[in-house]
Amino acid sequence: MSQIIELDKYRKNKLRKKRYHAPIQGPVWFYELNEGIQQLACKDAHVIIQNVKEHLFREYHEFLQSNSFDKREYSIDQYIIRHLNVQEPFAIAHGIQFSRGHHLKAISENDWNNISDIIIRISLMIHYHLYNREIEPIELADQYIWDSLQIDILK
Repeated sequence: MSQIIELDKYRKNKLRKKRYHAPIQGPVWFYELNEGIQQLACKDAHVIIQNVKEHLFREYHEFLQSNSFDKREYSIDQYIIRHLNVQEPFAIAHGIQFSRGHHLKAISENDWNNISDIIIRISLMIHYHLYNREIEPIELADQYIWDSLQIDILK
């Protein structure tokens, strides 16, 4: 199952979009996307989690066999909680296609992969209660190397 989720609808600074009706050429600031990333992670968490489970099922099944566990003793949810470290960036197959939308084409492929990773991480944190408070995407942004996105983190 694959689903397309578009980030452009959630941008904070919509004036750029209305004024130019063209792709943004100048810098895109992370704060413009921060709220949208959070909303996507929350709104579509169920779809994201379901896709993560589907893509981890083979790895989970191999883990059960190699450790002589039964599905009733050790669920896929337990496997995800114990084996995915959401505190650090990671690559995971998830089957979700996040669309930039026409107006965010200035974002590089690397930055787009970073944003997708942050959305997945936040969805996992929310769904499995892996963080003791609600985390903002901008708090995770400094863990990545960005090409075209401008990060405005105050340390």
